[in-house]
Amino acid sequence: MNVLWNAHLFYFDNDELESEEELDLISEFFQLLQDYGDLLDLDAGEVVKAEFYLNQQIKELEREGFLVFGGRWLKKVKISNQEDLWPVASVRVVRRMSPESIKGPNLEKVIS
Repeated sequence: MNVLWNAHLFYFDNDELESEEELDLISEFFQLLQDYGDLLDLDAGEVVKAEFYLNQQIKELEREGFLVFGGRWLKKVKISNQEDLWPVASVRVVRRMSPESIKGPNLEKVIS
């Protein structure tokens, strides 16, 4: 959840999908991440529930042969001639045996 908090932008990426089941699994996971990321003012109990549901999703992805990596960075954004740095939450889902999982994308593995 720490990757998502106070992020203004989101970047989601995944390995090529091979079935409708993978499509459903990963698209639902990314939607859940974005939904929780858009809710900046969750109460303490809601945070615990959100972390539980996200961990359940990550465990399901791992059972299906995927790994989840996450990270944050700042992106320079210009609005009305004023530059600002916005936090970006990045999550990548890769197959366990893909080259990206072996060398690791420029993100940290999310521990479930």
